[in-house]
Parts: sequence; C-alpha cells; structure tokens
Amino acid sequence: MNKKEFGAKEYVRHMDGLLFTTRIVVSNLAFNAAGLAAGEEDLHREKLLKSIVALKSEVDGLLKELADEEEIEWANRALTKDSIEAILKIIRKKGGE
Repeated sequence: MNKKEFGAKEYVRHMDGLLFTTRIVVSNLAFNAAGLAAGEEDLHREKLLKSIVALKSEVDGLLKELADEEEIEWANRALTKDSIEAILKIIRKKGGE
C-alpha cells in the first residue's frame, strides 16, 4: 500500500470543504422533505441531487488524495465485514430473547 498523508492544514481545509458541502445537502434535503416550498418540489429535488453529486465528488477527490485504490478497497471490505458482524450480532441477540 502506498500511504498518503495530509498535513494539519490540509486536513482542516478538506474537512471544512466537506462540512460546507454537507450543509448544502442537508439544507436542500430539509426543504425538499419538509415541503417548505409547496409547488417547487421538483426544483428542490434537483438542487438536492446536484448537491449530493457535489458532495460525492468532493469525497471521491479526497479519497484519491488520501489513499490508493488498494487501501480504498481494503477499507470497503473492512466496512462490509463490520456491517455484517453487527447484523449477525443483532440477529443472535434477538434469537436469544
């Protein structure tokens, strides 16, 4: 694995960008879900989709700067394994009730 690292300033810059884009997604989702602009649902849905795509682009770019493909694949497998283990734990717990 070819580990890449950021300095403190780079981490802060990237996280600030992610937070900014995430705020836009959440705001657009709130308007769309709450129906605050009745009659403009399509407009808010379009804004939501665009902001989600922007957030995904930002996250994808950050991943490419931080890790190589092998590390990203490892993280995906580890996350999947953790999720499966959590589900199995819940199933086992419910089976014991």
